[in-house]
Amino acid sequence: TQVLLSLLPPLLTKPQFDPRWLTREIRQAKQDAALPRTEPAQRATAALLALQFGDGPLAATQLTPDPGAYDLVTPKLLAQWHSEVFHTDHLTAVIAGPVDADRAIELVDTLLADLPEGGPAVLPPPAVNLDPRAVFLVDPKATSAFALYQGAVWLGMPSLAEESAASLAGLFFAGGGLSAPLFEALRTELRATYGFSSSVSEQAWGGRVFTFGGDLDLEALPKLDAIVNQTYTAYRQNGPAPEAVTTLANQIRATIPLRFQRADAIAALAADIAFRKAGSLREALKTYSTLANLTAEDLRRTVQDAFPSSDAFTRIYVGTHPPEDFKGCVLTEEVDVLMACSF
Repeated sequence: TQVLLSLLPPLLTKPQFDPRWLTREIRQAKQDAALPRTEPAQRATAALLALQFGDGPLAATQLTPDPGAYDLVTPKLLAQWHSEVFHTDHLTAVIAGPVDADRAIELVDTLLADLPEGGPAVLPPPAVNLDPRAVFLVDPKATSAFALYQGAVWLGMPSLAEESAASLAGLFFAGGGLSAPLFEALRTELRATYGFSSSVSEQAWGGRVFTFGGDLDLEALPKLDAIVNQTYTAYRQNGPAPEAVTTLANQIRATIPLRFQRADAIAALAADIAFRKAGSLREALKTYSTLANLTAEDLRRTVQDAFPSSDAFTRIYVGTHPPEDFKGCVLTEEVDVLMACSF
């Protein structure tokens, strides 16, 4: 740890970017940017960004980068960007490892000594439209359908305990390995199992969203919405099955002693706590222990208090034939969803 901290200051304040490394990275980035984004999941995600951010840069550049833009990047330009971004007011040093506390403070002072004071102007979060919408993307060549659901859970920053409980509650709804309600409903009602997954994640605009979706057969897509609405409404009312919660809590309890044996895991948790300004590392470690004691009633309250109602989800579908009440957006292999569809 001491050797690493001694080597970091010149890398942080006067970075050197190897031209050979940069050439390889640019070549790969250009290849990735030139690939057509025709997978159903990619198109659904692109449509979701377009709905949320309109024609703003977040929607336009994240999904459709111009391959030629990478030719403008040079080591000098990267070093300039680096010097404009890293400032003392916007940097938190988190150290975990076999280093004396006094020596660590001395090394951090050295680490930050040559960084400019102050910080760059903080950009406001991008404007986001969270009004629920439903869009059907018509792909005449699709061999399977795809559905994506997303709704806001928190618009601000929840506590670590709240976010952890919400992540577990979302996992219980659509995680097939946990005998989740949506998995069971799809298997029962549609006589098949599908690759659905779910997550609660942080977004670029600072909020948290609950997202779930996955692939399914084309002929099953018209029946999906009714099953999702009924299953999700019941889950939001009743919460996860107690036996499933007990099983997962036991697994968490068994892995906690192993979770933070590595210094990098402790450093990552400490950095998260510093970012949230949410107390001490000791309190954070206790928070993880509480996950082992979460009950089905705890998660039921979390779902009822934080998760949106079924009519508050934005829904994106990809298939070959839209229902009569949808204005379909026809896609081709050559045309990107953000260019082809007017949202």
